[in-house]
Amino acid sequence: MDSSNPTLELFKVFVEQTPAAVALFDQEMRYLLTSDRWLSEYGLRDIPLNNLTFYDTFPHCPEQWKPIHTECLLGNYEGCEEHYFFGEDGKLQWVEWDIRPWHNSSGEINGLIMFTQNITKRKRAEAAWMKIENRFNKLTANVPGIICQLLLKPEHPIQFTYVSPGCTKICELDPDALEQHPLLFQELIHPDDLSEYKASITTAIQNRSAWSWEGRIITTSGQIKWLACSTSPPDTQNSLEQQFLDDLPYNFTPNELLLDGLFIEVTERKQAELSLLQQETQLRALFKAMTDLILVLDREGHILEVAPTNCNLFTQDRLELYGMKISDLMPDENAHRLLANLRRSLETQKTIDVEYSMTLNDQIFWLAAKVSPLDMDTVVWVARDITRRKESEGKLEQYRDTLEDRVEQRTAELAAEVEERQQVEQSLRQHVQMLDLANDSIMILGLEGTIKYWNHGAHKLYGWTKQQAINQNIHSLLQTEFSIPLPTIHKILREQGYWEGELQQTKRDGTPVTVASRWTLQRDRQGRPAALLEINNDITYRFETEMALRKSEELYRTLAQNFPDGAVVLFDLDLRFTLAEGRELGKLRLAKDKLEGETPADIFPQSVSQLMEYHYQNALAGETEHFEISLGENFYLIQTLPVRNDDGYIMAGMALMQNITQRKRSEEAIRKSETRYREMAQREELINRLASQVRNSLNLDQILDIAVVEIQNLLQVDQCLFSWYQSQGEDTLQTPEFSPYGYVNVVKEAKTETLPTALGCFPVAADDPLLNNLLNLEMLQVDDVFSHEDPGIHQLYESRGYRAILFLPIKTAYGELGCVSCAHFDGPRRWTEDEVELLQTVTDQLAIAISQAELYRQATVAAENADRKAKELEETLRQLQRTQSQLIQSEKLSSLGQMVAGVAHEINNPVNFIYGNLVPARDYTADILGLLQLYQETFRDPPEPIEEEIEAIDLEFISEDLPRLLDSMQVGAERIREIVLSLRNFSRLDEAEMKKVDLHEGIDSTLMILQNRLKAKGDRPGVEVSKYYGKLPKIFCYPGQLNQVFMNLFSNAIDALEESNIAEPKITITTELIDNNQAVVKLKDNGPGIGEKVRQRLFDPFFTTKPVGKGTGLGLAISYQIIVEKHQGQLSCVSELGQGATFVIQIPAVSH
Repeated sequence: MDSSNPTLELFKVFVEQTPAAVALFDQEMRYLLTSDRWLSEYGLRDIPLNNLTFYDTFPHCPEQWKPIHTECLLGNYEGCEEHYFFGEDGKLQWVEWDIRPWHNSSGEINGLIMFTQNITKRKRAEAAWMKIENRFNKLTANVPGIICQLLLKPEHPIQFTYVSPGCTKICELDPDALEQHPLLFQELIHPDDLSEYKASITTAIQNRSAWSWEGRIITTSGQIKWLACSTSPPDTQNSLEQQFLDDLPYNFTPNELLLDGLFIEVTERKQAELSLLQQETQLRALFKAMTDLILVLDREGHILEVAPTNCNLFTQDRLELYGMKISDLMPDENAHRLLANLRRSLETQKTIDVEYSMTLNDQIFWLAAKVSPLDMDTVVWVARDITRRKESEGKLEQYRDTLEDRVEQRTAELAAEVEERQQVEQSLRQHVQMLDLANDSIMILGLEGTIKYWNHGAHKLYGWTKQQAINQNIHSLLQTEFSIPLPTIHKILREQGYWEGELQQTKRDGTPVTVASRWTLQRDRQGRPAALLEINNDITYRFETEMALRKSEELYRTLAQNFPDGAVVLFDLDLRFTLAEGRELGKLRLAKDKLEGETPADIFPQSVSQLMEYHYQNALAGETEHFEISLGENFYLIQTLPVRNDDGYIMAGMALMQNITQRKRSEEAIRKSETRYREMAQREELINRLASQVRNSLNLDQILDIAVVEIQNLLQVDQCLFSWYQSQGEDTLQTPEFSPYGYVNVVKEAKTETLPTALGCFPVAADDPLLNNLLNLEMLQVDDVFSHEDPGIHQLYESRGYRAILFLPIKTAYGELGCVSCAHFDGPRRWTEDEVELLQTVTDQLAIAISQAELYRQATVAAENADRKAKELEETLRQLQRTQSQLIQSEKLSSLGQMVAGVAHEINNPVNFIYGNLVPARDYTADILGLLQLYQETFRDPPEPIEEEIEAIDLEFISEDLPRLLDSMQVGAERIREIVLSLRNFSRLDEAEMKKVDLHEGIDSTLMILQNRLKAKGDRPGVEVSKYYGKLPKIFCYPGQLNQVFMNLFSNAIDALEESNIAEPKITITTELIDNNQAVVKLKDNGPGIGEKVRQRLFDPFFTTKPVGKGTGLGLAISYQIIVEKHQGQLSCVSELGQGATFVIQIPAVSH
């Protein structure tokens, strides 16, 4: 190319500015021009490209590129967006290329111009991105939560731009569906959490902050789950927003937030939190009820935790105690003692019980404390204020000192009394020995409280044996707490001689016990106090029960006072009412003070009290029950249930009583209304069912059956009948008795099992009371035949046993009379208006059904006649079609036979001339040739003109060839005569009369006619015909029609062989005479065979498997008619696919 050409310079500039590698080639693919980018990208900058071709610089280019270049040099354009090859360094390179021809000024193609872009880096980046995406997808699929990208819009639901597969497991939503329909997630949110959910979105948008929300969703399967949703702050994903901003399918405004988030199911955590919250609530309530001081201390006495109890020991607020040391709250001496016990508890890891006093706010307090280790460095300190108890003990100690002084003063006096007291004690022991086996605790005490006697019941109750208890101070041993001061008790004993009360004591194992105690003062003979008899009975359970009852009594009273139309009662284990409250008690004129302390048997009638006591006992056994009672005109629903203490033991029972009189009355009204509506619905259902039967079924018997059964069931009558009436002039009913008034035929009945059947035909009497009503179409309604004003009605009882009857006549559109009758036998029956209306409606429906059934019967008869005539016409038409087709075929064959006969005749005459002259011609030729030989022998040297003529005509050859020529003419004439004979035999198709013929001649003639189709043509082989003729007599038959059958069967076989392209087609013909004097002809081919479905329809008229225009479907049908109908024979086909087909003709071999 000319480098000085300005156009070329401009082209170079264009090439260099093009964002692709460009190269220009001539027709031999030699380089003409390259861009700098081409040289740098393919490493050709240092290689001189003069006279080098594309293939020299890219020796490893794929082979398919050369055909592409060739196509482009012919004027085509080629391009590829992605193609790879291996460079000189063996590395994989990806390019996007475009190749097109360039033309000179004359428009001729001078070479190719190639544009390429190296996209290897892009492909590597795509592969890396695909790897990252696969890793991300695997990560999101395995994360136990939902990773998502979401868009927050004001006043809009959250729009998800990406949702991980975890959405299916947690939310039961398809991720793609959630991305397309934002409302799907919001519709799952629990209604109670929806407002908070929307508020959290608004807050995040307004503050442009991270979004977080925790709430419940209800999945499509009904599960309630807790979700914790959180996102990263927007400022951490600015670059991410910028990266995806252009990919969003909507406009992104500044008021919207695109956030990355994580949704985690926290249902188990929430359930645990709720459980912990419930436990915390219970603990707070427990702490609130406690007055103990509970602290958590470390080894140095620092306060770490303070339980929220109602302890008023310290003036500081509970929160102020945190961080303080125990030495800041009490004197040093007490603090050091507490720290010593604290450290000893930590060292031994055991609980330590201590008592100590301390001065707070100038007041002395006594504390009983337990120090228990929590771990190796902290303990729990539980302290209880026992100041009052200590004060009592101090007073007792002072009193004891005083008594000791007095004892010393009176020692001498008491010494004199010892003997007498011992005697008293001995007497007491003798009495108590009889009670030693009692369950009660019995003790004998000295006046100072020393135990002198301790029975087995005391051992059993408190745990100390007699040896351990004797001579111990009872009050110290049992840590007795008195409800009144002990001196007061002593004063009562001195004044009254006994005291009864309740005491709080402690068993040997530390278990507190409440006892009912009775003290009796024993005196000596001079009346001076000598000893105390103390009998204690364990009432701990009763005491706790009473305490629990007292605590809950106010609650129950409040509940009962506000219980609408009801009352609440509590009863103890003896079924005595301990509480009775409620507005309903006033209505029953039962005052609560009258009830409390009494049992149900004391207040209520025996029937009511027995029922109450039964359910009360069940409540005390732990069962919750409901039952109803009637008191006066009111009805009450009572629920009984047990009342348990904190340990779960049943301490009483409770009965909730509610007035349900109004509800009972409403239920009764509803029941009556429901009964009425149910009866109406049943009647409507019966009417609808009968109407439906009329519409859906025209079977009159079935409709009448349903009608009488349904009426009998619905009205609950003893008998329901349907009858037809026939006057004397009709002949449809047959009865042995004659009646001028007609007959009644009972055709359907529904009755009770005890009644005899009423079905049958019965004559009508002149005085039958139902006859006039039937003829006049008048309904008869009798509630009680005995009270009816018409004496004739009384006959219904005498003749039929009726006590009540409802009789409705029916007249059909065709004048038939019938009736529906309902009867009661046991007693009167009041027929209601609804029942009468129902029966009238049913009779109307039955009348419609009867009319429609009659119409249906007439239509059925007409349809059957029409169907029969249609079938006859169809068969006639089919027969006419077959006859017409056969006539047309016969006409064609007749014309063909006449034509063949004429042609055979016309051919036969000239052939006879030729054949008749051949013998004289052969003789004349022999004579002439003999004469010529004689001339040659006589004149051995003929004149020169004759010699020349002999040589010119080749007389020697003529002499040898002329006889052969005559022989050939004779063979041809004989062949023509055979063909003419076959034509003459086949021309008998038009012969209508039966003749005796040789079947073999007919077969051979048919094969002669088809010889042209049997011989080979082009690439199609000839059909080999094998004949296996048996010895057959001449058969009396229609020869022309049999030849037509042979022609049809042979033609079909040849067609099948031609279509199958068999290498060696063959037809085998077998004839034989079988035992029953039947001639059998079998025509077999080795074609493709015939399938079962086709074989079953083979002889049907107009059935063909050939293409349109190549077959009429009448050949085999006519052949079947000729063999079966005309010759009383059989025509059958035996065939399987791939095994050829065999047609068997069997006709009688008769001679006339």
